[in-house]
Amino acid sequence: MTDKQLIDNIFGDKQHYIPDYLMNWITTCPKFGNFLRTYHFKIKKKWRCARDEEDLKDTIFELKVAYLFLLDNRFELKYEKYSIGNSRTPDFSIIFKQSINFNVEVKRIRETDLGIRLKNILKVIGDRIREIPSGLSASINVVIGNHYGKGFINQLESSIEELMQYIKNTIETEEHKLDYGALDEYPIPSFKGELILELSKPLSKYDTKHTSYRDGTMPIFYTQKEHYKFGDTVFEKLGQMLPGTANLLIIGSDSSTHEKEDFFTQIKMVTDSVRQGNDAFFINKRFNGVGDFTAQIKNLSAVLFRSCWIDNSHNRNYLWINKNANFELSEDIIKGIGGCNSLQIVQ
Repeated sequence: MTDKQLIDNIFGDKQHYIPDYLMNWITTCPKFGNFLRTYHFKIKKKWRCARDEEDLKDTIFELKVAYLFLLDNRFELKYEKYSIGNSRTPDFSIIFKQSINFNVEVKRIRETDLGIRLKNILKVIGDRIREIPSGLSASINVVIGNHYGKGFINQLESSIEELMQYIKNTIETEEHKLDYGALDEYPIPSFKGELILELSKPLSKYDTKHTSYRDGTMPIFYTQKEHYKFGDTVFEKLGQMLPGTANLLIIGSDSSTHEKEDFFTQIKMVTDSVRQGNDAFFINKRFNGVGDFTAQIKNLSAVLFRSCWIDNSHNRNYLWINKNANFELSEDIIKGIGGCNSLQIVQ
């Protein structure tokens, strides 16, 4: 079976960007190709059973983690090795240098509901803009302030036909008015300057059968409670950390609202609660108190947060090491974790 046949077998005719990614990952990492061949039935089932785009992205992140580990020839992976029935076990069993075993559980933080809805409607708008014949390039900028929220999203979703008619009329009118190389903005009526159509006329655009569309600006839907998600993820996953070996939890995020500062804040909140003997905090998180939590977390060796944001040091990976864990990850393993070229240790 060729690489393309393998990808086609897994994903069938379901249109998605991930097959292109996987072809690139196979090219850059032949071991990842072997991984796909070994587990293609399992991956295919997950893909077919996905209920929505977010489920698909969860599977993609698991495959991304596998790919990043396999870039380092010192790692070998087994996918859902311990999975039996409905038992909750780690996603990966990993062998380092053919002798050291540890487990990896993967969790992706999803975008907020409002963020997902906004991205979905902008995708619909973008796809329909591309169907409009013109030599222009367009984008939609969302510039709403602190008052934005569910009402804005509802209005946007219910106004799609009216919105598209305005965009189509504006493109048809402005195509003959704009000079080559020019760019102009058009506030969309009924959105009080919160939604702006941006049009430009490229100097060398040959395709006049389709308007080009590029993503514009959009707000970040902060709730000021983002840090709780990191703690809740750890609390949820502790039951999947197997005794007798080292366990690593990798938390990834496509969410623009969850940042490294939230990760740092939650680590401090949890460690402070342990030090203060705050039983109420952990009882609220479904533990029997501080003692129960500290006993369970000994099975968790470390937590890696892989952010969607890249900082000024070109880093996106942040590692908290549990100094009280029953089994630690060696320095060599830490340096090779998940293809991390740079890694910040969080105290």
